[in-house]
Amino acid sequence: MSTYKERKSGVEFLKLIAMLMIVISHSCPYYGDWEAPSYVNLRVATINIQNLIMVLFVYMGQLGNCMFLVCTAYYLLDAEKVRGKKILYLLADCLLVSVAFLLVYVMRGYEFSKILICKQFFPTTFEYNWFVGCYILLYALSPLLNILIKKLSQKQLFLLDMLGVIFYSVLQMLLSNSYYYTRLMGFVLIYFLMAYCKLYLPKTITVKKYNRIVLVVSSILLVAMIGVSNILGLYTDTFREKNLYYCVFVNPFIILIAFSAFFLCKEWNRHSNLINK
Repeated sequence: MSTYKERKSGVEFLKLIAMLMIVISHSCPYYGDWEAPSYVNLRVATINIQNLIMVLFVYMGQLGNCMFLVCTAYYLLDAEKVRGKKILYLLADCLLVSVAFLLVYVMRGYEFSKILICKQFFPTTFEYNWFVGCYILLYALSPLLNILIKKLSQKQLFLLDMLGVIFYSVLQMLLSNSYYYTRLMGFVLIYFLMAYCKLYLPKTITVKKYNRIVLVVSSILLVAMIGVSNILGLYTDTFREKNLYYCVFVNPFIILIAFSAFFLCKEWNRHSNLINK
């Protein structure tokens, strides 16, 4: 089991950035009760700069999800067994947070249906925190996935990754929920992409110059895609409510940003007790 001293501070720093982006994303008035006076429909094309900034914030949440997944995939590829305690701790954490928030709102006078109260006691089952549920499934499947990856040749893994990118990244972003896509499928896609990078591109992924170029270019393309979609939405009904249409963690630009950021941070050799703790 890794200790804090064995953890790479650069990777831990990336996780902190990812957490911050996820919190900022969920702080937007887009989430919650759409009938509330404070609700803002960020899907709709707008000329309001504040709304456009919030659209970017929501995308940052999916980028944070992808960053966490990339970090996880890199280290899970070396896993040979699943620790049951880790799964139980994750489930317990989710239950504790879910019930704690329920109690806070009940104490403040809010009323909830019996069904909703029951769901709060099974937050992972009812996808209240879908990321944790998918993470647990990926973690449980990782030893089997690793066996499969080892049996595939480089060419076979490359072809599998390319098909995955086409169907479950590009087409999923453009067509949404096509070709039997699920979030777990997205997790597996990123896992297999990381497998190829780690096994067959060990020297390339350590070149900072390449990673910086990928990070900058993919970031510009992501922002440009959001901007163009918003502009088109101002003039055509087809794109009128598309501002968040491409906001998925399997968006190819988000994947490229997450991978390049991870590889850059992984090469950061300075150790920081503060960051790790």
